[in-house]
Amino acid sequence: MKANELMLNDWVEFEASTTEFLYGKVIEISERYVTVDTINDSICIEIDKVGQIPVTPKILKKNGFERYFEGYYKNPKELHISYNDNLGCWYISDSHDQYMHSDYITSFSAVHELQNILRTLGFNDLADNFKI
Repeated sequence: MKANELMLNDWVEFEASTTEFLYGKVIEISERYVTVDTINDSICIEIDKVGQIPVTPKILKKNGFERYFEGYYKNPKELHISYNDNLGCWYISDSHDQYMHSDYITSFSAVHELQNILRTLGFNDLADNFKI
C-alpha cells in the first residue's frame, strides 16, 4: 500500500508478529510510515507493512447497512452497495427513486477504499466512524 492511498481514520491491517495480524485506524501518515491506533496502543509501522481489509457483509452490517434483495442499503434513497460475482468486487451506486433505480458510481474491494468513497460522496461521519 502507498501513503497516497490512505486518509486519516482509514482502517488498515498490519502484521503484529509472524503469526498475528491486527486492525488499526490511521491517525498519522508520512511517506514511509503510518501510525495506527489499535484498541490498546498507537503503533508506528512502515507503510509497506500495511495491508487492506476486505469489505464483507458483516462489516457492512456493523455500519448500519441492511440487506435488501441483491445488495446492502444504508438508506434506500441514498446509498446502495452490491457485490459483483463476475468482477469479484463490490460496487457502489446511488439510489435515487422509489423503484431503486440507481446510477453506478465506482467499484472497490477494501475498507479504506469504501471509506474514501463515502467521504467523496459527503458521508464523512460514516467514513470517519466506520466499524470493523
